[in-house]
Amino acid sequence: MFNSCIRSAFKRSFSALTVQNPPEVILSPPRGHNSLLMISTASQLEASIDGLIKLNKSIPSLQLVYFCVDSILNSRDAVSECWFEDKMILQACKKFEPSKDKSTPQSGTVELELTGCDIVLPLAHTMFQNTLPATCFFVDNENPHNWKNLSLLRVQLPYIKSSHFNYYNCLVELPLEKDPAQEYIVTEHEGNMIKTINMVPASQYLIENEHVQKSKNALFFKLYNGTQTPDYMESYHRITVGGLGWGEKQGYLVLDQNVGSLDHKKLRLYQHRPETAVHYDRNKKSLVLECSTEQQNYRPAGSKTPIVSNQIGLGSEAGFKLNDVWHTSQGEVVQIQVT
Repeated sequence: MFNSCIRSAFKRSFSALTVQNPPEVILSPPRGHNSLLMISTASQLEASIDGLIKLNKSIPSLQLVYFCVDSILNSRDAVSECWFEDKMILQACKKFEPSKDKSTPQSGTVELELTGCDIVLPLAHTMFQNTLPATCFFVDNENPHNWKNLSLLRVQLPYIKSSHFNYYNCLVELPLEKDPAQEYIVTEHEGNMIKTINMVPASQYLIENEHVQKSKNALFFKLYNGTQTPDYMESYHRITVGGLGWGEKQGYLVLDQNVGSLDHKKLRLYQHRPETAVHYDRNKKSLVLECSTEQQNYRPAGSKTPIVSNQIGLGSEAGFKLNDVWHTSQGEVVQIQVT
């Protein structure tokens, strides 16, 4: 029954599904499909690789791409698979090499290209599962890099076209001052450090803000230039130097490293509210990108095994980049509906 449910989930136009809490990983290609993109969380890493090895032995001509992520459709115990009639185009790869700098943990990155969008996703750390910093590989005919663990893989997915974007986050706007009509502009900065806003020391807006003082939740600035932008392309950046120490560094505020240029950027203040649940449509053919919520405690897998047809999930605690815009607030989701 379980296998028949999986087979019925595949459609010729977009052959994909996600299985949460799978008791085992069984890979069976739909008829006429010649390549497989497989994604799993760390809990399913070993079972997924075993399944791929068996599949490769039975169908050596099948192209395989695999990588491990932090979460899939908000689950830490799941597998996503996406089958294609055509082969994926492997545009670039870089083999993992031991780092001489032991103080900086190594990581891996996958870049996916589909019609209408480009995705960059940091991979899960898998040191506890297989002693590797991250796990990513492909198998493609006689390619010399087959089965090699990669720190970078760039893949073009065949005939998947983005048709609509749904955006969600767990951020709540806070007033910077009592006047809601006031516009706030970065008037002095250096790199990712904001020195003044409207010619006032940046940290002053937080020190004197009663809304900020009520909670220690993470704070973000939404940066914009006044032109109309789709919500999934809006840019939110975490204030990384803050807490109760605002003002100790000459009134500066420091944002995350992904901020880019701050020249004359307008800004609005937001606070992360993890209790703000994010719900996305599980009935749409889609890729679901998510900035995974950090797992504080061990959570045993559930006994149910939900199967979500026509969806794959890509989640990282470090966030993701979509069309050159980083999304790094936990719980942030972009659902890309595809055709």
